[in-house]
Amino acid sequence: MKKSKRFTPIVDLAHDAERKAAESLGASLKKYEQAINRLSDLKQYHNEYVRQFSLVGKTGMPSAKAVDYRLFLEKLKQAIEQQEKSIEQALLDLDRSKAFWFSQRGRSKALDNVLARYVADERKIQEKREQIEQDERNSREPANKTS
Repeated sequence: MKKSKRFTPIVDLAHDAERKAAESLGASLKKYEQAINRLSDLKQYHNEYVRQFSLVGKTGMPSAKAVDYRLFLEKLKQAIEQQEKSIEQALLDLDRSKAFWFSQRGRSKALDNVLARYVADERKIQEKREQIEQDERNSREPANKTS
């Protein structure tokens, strides 16, 4: 069996690993984008609630309601801080996924190059064989014609 044929399953495995790493990178990117969007939503919700609190506060509100507003705003702030931490973690995961994908991609490309070299070497050997066979046929033809 030719070297290139024996090596092809290894290359295929490397391509599969690269594809899986790319899928993981895509999932990490999606998770990061979702975390960013959630933070944006929380901040928007917080700003809207502050605006409402300000409007209601100008017209007067019971102290119990003011305390509830403040408690809720504090919970929103905590949610925003937690989401910012989630974004940091998602970014770390994204960076790790990207680095892993690059390493798998590099390995896959390197194996593709080795396979291409094997195929080229085999092609050269085959061409040499064909040339030798052609030369032998050509050298026999004049001998057959003279007989």
